[in-house]
Amino acid sequence: MKATQSIALILLSALSLSGQTAADPAPPKKEEINVWSSSVGLRFSYNQINTLIGDSESPNRQSLMHAMLTWDFDVSDYLTIGLMGGYALTRMKDPVDFTTLPLSLRINQEQYAGLVFGISLKSDFTSFGDFTARIQGEFLYLLRDSQEWPIELPIETGTAQVSQNGFLATADLILQFDGLSGIMPFAGIRGNVASGQFFASETIEELTGQEKINWKQKSLFGPLAGATFEIGSSVEITLTASLLARFGADLQIRYLF
Repeated sequence: MKATQSIALILLSALSLSGQTAADPAPPKKEEINVWSSSVGLRFSYNQINTLIGDSESPNRQSLMHAMLTWDFDVSDYLTIGLMGGYALTRMKDPVDFTTLPLSLRINQEQYAGLVFGISLKSDFTSFGDFTARIQGEFLYLLRDSQEWPIELPIETGTAQVSQNGFLATADLILQFDGLSGIMPFAGIRGNVASGQFFASETIEELTGQEKINWKQKSLFGPLAGATFEIGSSVEITLTASLLARFGADLQIRYLF
């Protein structure tokens, strides 16, 4: 009987000790420092945009070419911010007429050069199997240099000056396939908005006049498709094409840090 009581006491003591051990708090985990990953690169874009010009909304088509430096950085596991800037060229397919200056003025397919600056946001918000769903957006501001022409009349002379600015914005919903090695094809739908202004001024002796003509993109939605190619562990090349609302071709080369 005493032996049985002794064994019971030993078992109770062991259970009590094990309970205290289990209740002891786990040692605190070390904090992980989140270092933002980033990439730098080059980007070349070509776009043809069906536009509406002026109050009469005359149809026209604008061609834009961009060459930009890019910097993308991850601010979280689900959000990437990009900054970009570079050089832009633009040209209208059909003439644009200014009618309320001292003399009417027509610009005929002149090419405008200038600067382009922008910001982008990208989020891979969910994944399932070999697929990733992504939403991304971009805003570009175009600032073009002005052009000047002499006005030569039989009696008087003067000058005419025309400049242009505008913006382009896109919002994409994309589904990407990750099941291949070294290549990630994707497709989706793109929402497009583009708008801007032409500014003209004339000076003929003592007569002066100014006029502004607005332009905007005609259609808003269209499909897009492309692929990202991994070159080693540090280089990515992305090709993107869009149709309908805006015909566009885009090449981006990125070096990953």
